[in-house]
Amino acid sequence: MRNDGTVAANVTITLPPAAETNFLLGGTFRITQASASGASVTVAPTDKPWKGLQRITVRSRRPLRRVKLQIRYAGPLGSTGTPPLNTISKDLVELNLDGMWVPVVEGFTTRFTLDATIDGIPRELIALAPGRVTRSGRRIVIDRDDDIDVAFVASRGLHQMSADGFELYSLDPQSELSQLYVQHGTGALTFLESWFGRMPGRPVRVVVVRRPRESGYARRGYVVVSEARRSGGDAPMAKFIAHEFAHAWWAPVDPNTEHRWLQESIAEYVALRYIDSALGKAALEQLLTLKREIAKNATSILGRGARTDAELYNKGPLLLFDLEEKIGREKLDQVLRELAQNPPSETSQFLDVLRQVAGEDAARMFEATLRAE
Repeated sequence: MRNDGTVAANVTITLPPAAETNFLLGGTFRITQASASGASVTVAPTDKPWKGLQRITVRSRRPLRRVKLQIRYAGPLGSTGTPPLNTISKDLVELNLDGMWVPVVEGFTTRFTLDATIDGIPRELIALAPGRVTRSGRRIVIDRDDDIDVAFVASRGLHQMSADGFELYSLDPQSELSQLYVQHGTGALTFLESWFGRMPGRPVRVVVVRRPRESGYARRGYVVVSEARRSGGDAPMAKFIAHEFAHAWWAPVDPNTEHRWLQESIAEYVALRYIDSALGKAALEQLLTLKREIAKNATSILGRGARTDAELYNKGPLLLFDLEEKIGREKLDQVLRELAQNPPSETSQFLDVLRQVAGEDAARMFEATLRAE
């Protein structure tokens, strides 16, 4: 990290045996080196759906052997929305997949182990990331197993609160928002672990940052939110935190495929089940009523590639509640419990487990509802 808000990086990636691997990197960076032992490397601008990025293609001359890729580049962060989600400033450094500041395997589903050394972080900023973070002066080191990108926050003035495997970092720990996160962070963690087993990536860290954009995001054991987010009462905040925690099990699916409901619709259904458990039927029904209204404009879950919020966060969870009513909560709980141990990336994997637990008719019926307009 540099004082002028730019990134300079020297990245070494060891690839497993493969004939070809494609990485994506932000389009604002100037690549000065892209080479690999035993492979050819080409760099080209991308078209849809990744327009504005750069594609780094590694073609191995020895597909059965590992390849070591070396990339050196520098430049400013690209646009991450208005106001931006990713930033480099004297009070806050926040970087993740949104800024495309490190090479990521195309499709955004490949998990990897990383060792990252980051220089230029002011000493007075508290640095947090998934995994293990150590610090020496203006340098932080992140050791992370099983992740899809390099995400971290370094912020001035964070305070820590912790309880039962849950950690909250906030500039104002007594705020209503912080207190809601503590209450429902510990509650949601207990609820989810009683269903799916111990959460991968523990301890669970929630970081509340001070930026205008309300958006939050999650990695395993790591959730970042903004002070700007309005609480809207217990139910929306409880659902939000439970949804983000649920992503520890419901792993990333290629966002440009029809299978993304396996990530978002299931996490949303699980979060709504937490609302039922923690706040009762009336709170759940209030949220479901809103989803039914939005789902009126939704199309099919399957059959047309990438989906919109109407399908992923509204129609999809409603279809899971319908499935629960048809086969019984106990059987659906068993389906999700089994899938959580090896999260599916394609709908056929979900249907296979549903077929084993609830029978062929249930699987056939549910697939039909997923394809219905």
